[in-house]
Amino acid sequence: MPIVDSSLGDSNLAPSHFPVSSNTSLHMTYQVRTSRRRFIAALAGLLLVCRKAFARNGGTLDGDSVRLEKNEDGIRLVHINGDKHGYDSLSLILSELDPGQGPPLHTHECEELHVIYSGTVNYLVGGERFTLAGPFVQHIPAHAPHTFVNAGGTMVKNTAIFGSKYYTVKILGENPLLRELKPAG
Repeated sequence: MPIVDSSLGDSNLAPSHFPVSSNTSLHMTYQVRTSRRRFIAALAGLLLVCRKAFARNGGTLDGDSVRLEKNEDGIRLVHINGDKHGYDSLSLILSELDPGQGPPLHTHECEELHVIYSGTVNYLVGGERFTLAGPFVQHIPAHAPHTFVNAGGTMVKNTAIFGSKYYTVKILGENPLLRELKPAG
């Protein structure tokens, strides 16, 4: 499985994150700085969109609204459906994944955006497998079968952003990436 470091490499395997070319070490250093600036600018734009959406509804969701609880897969997360908070086109999932954790293979009726601040994540999106090292932003198209797993040694915090006030989840089966991480017995 190829590894794509979002701050150093260019890959056609993960076209939805920020590509960077590296022809020389000087060029690579410039590109790394440029890539990080683009990542920060994109993240700031996303946060501005979220801030504007939350501002329409009083501006803040309190601690009880964003308290992470373990689901049946042992992943700590909270679902924030926009329709329950007065948002027209925004929903979120905040999650924390320990090493080796990931959700089942699934789809959504709307597109999804993952914001990973640090860590290494293996992805399977529409039959394509790739690995990204944070920080990165990954787009997942609507209806694309996908899953992911924390492939690193530290916790991964994921903010999943959905362009819908109510998103659906259709479980397709178990996460095939989890089997690959477990040593053969």
